[in-house]
Amino acid sequence: MLAKTGKYLGISSDWGRSKHDMFAWILGRVNAKLDGWKKSLTSKGGKEILIKSVVQAIPQYTMSIFKILILLRKSIEKKIARFWWQTNS
Repeated sequence: MLAKTGKYLGISSDWGRSKHDMFAWILGRVNAKLDGWKKSLTSKGGKEILIKSVVQAIPQYTMSIFKILILLRKSIEKKIARFWWQTNS
């Protein structure tokens, strides 16, 4: 097994066969951010600001260099939609 060489500008410098594995960290960071926020304490305006300023910025640099998988993009969109439409209760 080869040793991992690390990251450069947030993108893994290890090029493998699977693009899904290469970009899985994006979905992981999006999940971590959305799961960490208190949904019941956030207003609609607060949710919008958090989504636009934090979550949508996570994959932005990577997407400027690579075409990420449609499946990954749709997974991020589903997670954002679930966070947005969850009721404050």
